[in-house]
Amino acid sequence: MPYLPYFFSPISGYGFTTLFIARFIGAVFSLFTIILFTRIVCKITINNSVRTALLFLYAFNALIITWHPLAKTYMFTDFLLMFSFLSFIYFLKIKQIRMVVATAISIALAVNFRSVFAPLIILYAVVIYLNSSESKLKNITIYFLSIVVVSIPTLYLFYLSPDHFLYDNIGFHLMRNDWVGFNEGMIDKIKTFGKLLITPQIFIIMIIVIIFSRQAMKNKNNIYIGWYQSPIRVSGIIAIIITIIYLLPIPILQQYFLQPIPFVLIASAGGLEYFFSRSKMKILNRELARKSIVRILAVVYIIGIIPYIIIFIFSVREQDGSNSIINVHRMCSYIKKESTNKIILSEWPAVPLLAEVSNLNGLEFLGFEFPLPLTQEESRKYHLALDNDIRNNILRQKPDFIVVKYEPAIPLRPVISEFYHPDTSFGSFNLFRKK
Repeated sequence: MPYLPYFFSPISGYGFTTLFIARFIGAVFSLFTIILFTRIVCKITINNSVRTALLFLYAFNALIITWHPLAKTYMFTDFLLMFSFLSFIYFLKIKQIRMVVATAISIALAVNFRSVFAPLIILYAVVIYLNSSESKLKNITIYFLSIVVVSIPTLYLFYLSPDHFLYDNIGFHLMRNDWVGFNEGMIDKIKTFGKLLITPQIFIIMIIVIIFSRQAMKNKNNIYIGWYQSPIRVSGIIAIIITIIYLLPIPILQQYFLQPIPFVLIASAGGLEYFFSRSKMKILNRELARKSIVRILAVVYIIGIIPYIIIFIFSVREQDGSNSIINVHRMCSYIKKESTNKIILSEWPAVPLLAEVSNLNGLEFLGFEFPLPLTQEESRKYHLALDNDIRNNILRQKPDFIVVKYEPAIPLRPVISEFYHPDTSFGSFNLFRKK
């Protein structure tokens, strides 16, 4: 969505300096998100053991540690989602209009960073309406008005061309793997989600939710509270909604599911209260047994971080080694030094940005990896390069280098063989220099 480039634009244009500043900003927002998460946990439970357990499970979650300090939307949207939920909790307590506005602004910003959270706008509207007393219509009106005001830049872009806006933000992502059959796509989803569920950390969280939360739900006091009045239950619904949303694309990626994690943990607060409550423990009623279980789970949870460190820091897989910052930095420094006209053609759009050179005009996105089911007219309408466009732009602008991963895509091979020669390689990245 448009607000991510808006947010990063002031620091853009400085190569790897931009990347490192963006990652530093991501780390800062990640820390702020932990603070908001801690504040929420302190609001929903007074049990210090539960508070400590939830903070531990969140702060040391490998998916969050791995994917938050990046130049992506995860840390910003997680921060905004936490802020919206904390505002909603305050609204439940004080019923003031400013909390409605705070909830609306934060969830609107989250959607303008990442469109998949749009259904949460409706959920918050429902719970705010149900929890309002005499001012239901006023609260809902102000809620939606606040969302509209925050979203004015996005709405303006939608007004300029609804077709382009919907294709860029939704349509492309739905058809990028359109050639994958339904059965194959479902099998891929099951495999990816199944691998996620059996990772030690996620498995421990699911055990906590399934086993202990079932016992907590048997608490008779819960039946007198509507679901919309319970932050724990609303949090569970948010977790379910986000999970379902991320199960829809093809393919799905494990890192998508870091975003339901804080809401899953909040939803498990009741189950953890049951676990840490001596008076209600039926089987594990001994303090020693309880402490032993906690320590074992904590050790296993920490050990669960190790595979992510091995994969993403030590780059044990071939694709990770090629995409590591060290390798990409070496390649981009070489391109920056050797490029005379400061124009290249790269299949990966990050290369010219990090090398501080220009990609060919009109070829900012090549799309070789995405054989989209579009006609030539539709491709031109959405500014996607056709094979002839690629060839003509190369012949006209004569880029210093053509950068491909593994082998050149078929549309590039004739022009490369005629006007370029192999220059050097950086991992799986191959550079072809102008003759």
